[in-house]
Amino acid sequence: MKKQDTLKYKDFPEGSASKRLYDYHHLPFQSYLSKYYVAPDLKSWNSLVHEYVLPSFDNEQRNYCLLIMAKKGAPFRPDFEKLEEYWARLKSDRRFDEELGRFFSFLGACNFFERFNIDLNDWLHMKNWQKPARKKVLEDARTIMEILSFNFGVNFLKSELALMPWVTGRG
Repeated sequence: MKKQDTLKYKDFPEGSASKRLYDYHHLPFQSYLSKYYVAPDLKSWNSLVHEYVLPSFDNEQRNYCLLIMAKKGAPFRPDFEKLEEYWARLKSDRRFDEELGRFFSFLGACNFFERFNIDLNDWLHMKNWQKPARKKVLEDARTIMEILSFNFGVNFLKSELALMPWVTGRG
């Protein structure tokens, strides 16, 4: 949605999805994050991480994890050898907290980067990181690295990563 299309939401009630969309386009990004991401609902992120990502790192749970992914129709299947390779590179990377590092390793193990013909570093610096195949970059788009430079950016990023079309099976 374009910035000018959100003007009609200016006077919508606080907390409504429309007001939040207005604020995203019209507040300075740090103000937006301070308003909505100090203590966000990370239920989708936590579910994704605890159901799929973290069990993939546990040798004892890997087969069970694959069964759950198949049963739930998850759109991904990790290659555990690749997972270990990515994690070896990312576990000491101080740009991310441990959960993000594990999630990025999980993406690599599930051939996310190969599918879109990019490498991890390129993806971290793309403005269209949610939909890497999209040629058109959205207005007000920020790279993952830009987002991480803001206070509460990690919370925003985790919320958005959990809803990426690739993660949800819609893209």
